[in-house]
Amino acid sequence: MAKTKWKAHPYADLFPMMTEGELEALAEDIRENGLRNPVVRYQDAILDGRNRLMACERAGVDPRFEDYVGSEEEAFALVESLNVQRRDLTAGQRALVAAKVWLMNGDHKPGPKSSQSATISLKTIAKRYKASDNSIAQARDLIREAPDLAAEVERGAPLSIMTIGGVGWHPAT
Repeated sequence: MAKTKWKAHPYADLFPMMTEGELEALAEDIRENGLRNPVVRYQDAILDGRNRLMACERAGVDPRFEDYVGSEEEAFALVESLNVQRRDLTAGQRALVAAKVWLMNGDHKPGPKSSQSATISLKTIAKRYKASDNSIAQARDLIREAPDLAAEVERGAPLSIMTIGGVGWHPAT
């Protein structure tokens, strides 16, 4: 199997990668059953399937690719649909992703800058990502002021432990 280096699309990068254990389990499943869903490319980057691609490499299985044809809005909606509702994300991870989406466009609307004309409220983002306004704001502050701690949340650490005194981080006032 030839190893090709693909970059991830920024929309895919909104979501965390699988843990090492999850990735190994996926590689084993692909080794036994083959790749069931192709890796999706868009704008010369991986839009969906970063984990499947990595698992294929580990399993020694040639990945299948599919090129996505659609608008920026549709590409964003695809990634959001495939990941928000269909992945086992912790509450902190969901809040972090929601905060990243919120930050993509100046803290006031999600999605691609060029395509979203109407402002979407934080409440709408919160509902979409099943996260509270407060947890999204905390995650936003974490991204801005303590990216190392945001990375911990992305790996699955609870958001609450990052914002309660024990870790030594408090949002700037």
